Amino acid sequence: MADESFAKECIGNIKNSIQHTKKQIMEQLTTHKDIPLFGHTILEQQFMLLETLEKWEDSFEKEWEKERTEK
Repeated sequence: MADESFAKECIGNIKNSIQHTKKQIMEQLTTHKDIPLFGHTILEQQFMLLETLEKWEDSFEKEWEKERTEK
């Protein structure tokens, strides 16, 4: 099992990456209003996927913290 500091770093990197990508997609959607429907829909789907990943990451982090404190 990875040591705690490395695990925390990985969790933080995942969280930051998700947030960064969500921000990029939102910028694309707001600054490029002329994106064709197909492209716009793909960006919206990616954003929804990132929201789901964000919820998963939050749940995972809470479970990981709980498991750590129970040991």
